[in-house]
Amino acid sequence: MGAEEDMTDISVQRLRKAYGDIEVIHGIDLTIERGEFVALVGPSGCGKSTLLRMIAGLEIISGGDLLIDGIRMNDVPPKDRDIAMVFQSYALYPHMTVAENMAFSLRLRKVPKSEQETKVKETARILGLDHLLARYPKELSGGQRQRVAMGRAIVRDPKVFLFDEPLSNLDAKLRVHTRGEIKALHQRLDTTTVYVTHDQIEAMTMADRIVVMNGGRIEQVGTPLELYDQPANVFVAGFLGSPAMNFVPGKYEQSSGLFRIQNGPAINLGIKRWNFDGDSILGIRPEEFRLNGELSVTLELVEPTGADTHIVFRWGDVPSTAVFHDRVVAQPGQKISLGLSGNVHLFDPRTTNRVF
Repeated sequence: MGAEEDMTDISVQRLRKAYGDIEVIHGIDLTIERGEFVALVGPSGCGKSTLLRMIAGLEIISGGDLLIDGIRMNDVPPKDRDIAMVFQSYALYPHMTVAENMAFSLRLRKVPKSEQETKVKETARILGLDHLLARYPKELSGGQRQRVAMGRAIVRDPKVFLFDEPLSNLDAKLRVHTRGEIKALHQRLDTTTVYVTHDQIEAMTMADRIVVMNGGRIEQVGTPLELYDQPANVFVAGFLGSPAMNFVPGKYEQSSGLFRIQNGPAINLGIKRWNFDGDSILGIRPEEFRLNGELSVTLELVEPTGADTHIVFRWGDVPSTAVFHDRVVAQPGQKISLGLSGNVHLFDPRTTNRVF
């Protein structure tokens, strides 16, 4: 394998961003391989869009290095980075047709007209826009406009696609449909893609790897299932998954395998034995509960969703949620018995890191 094939596409090294004395990106490191689809996720204000804009050249880098194809990009203008960005707002020119909007960047680069037409037609065919090329943006639906914005990026055939919450303005049904289109498009084009979203379901279903950010730092990087099954800490565990993981404070006894819930009962974790004693937080995903176990709980809320039933109950002072694929016929105030699968986690309350 040659050096070109070994080269990573994007390398972020000790990257920092500050506005005056306020630092918002705190020296992060990240490597994105060629052809990867990487999602940046985290709560509002975590720095994910700022990082994306630094990669695009729309934010000045305060410290560290950004390399694309091994070339330092810190001071390279956006137009020379060979990157195409799709924003949350479609930013289409209202006086131009779909074809003219898609060809606009090619026209600026003085690409021959015949080549412009070929690229626009091929891209329109991929995106299912070929019957809309003569229309104007006002004649399109929101989903069609977003596809035109994507098409405008694709015709450039860039090294990197950057998406900044592109589905936020779409309704729920169209969002699901369009995220499938973007994933299929990536599989077809195999272009390195960095995708910012606050929606962890989008990230889980679309990305090869997910970068979880919090407070301008990276909490964990991994495949969707690595992060879901082996979260590094309470923050990652709570951010990924819907409904979120339950966190139950208490004490774990290694000798007995009991977890004593704070102001609540003791849970026998069975054959699970952790080399840990004392104050801890038990992490249980809602789907890890089963009906008809040894634990008696009182229901506070029953939420049938059709395919699943969500129930809310309280252990000690902490409300917890369980999800069942069965139809649970029960009423608030009623007692039911639950059990646990073996797939639960233990977190250190001092560091919030996962112990086991």
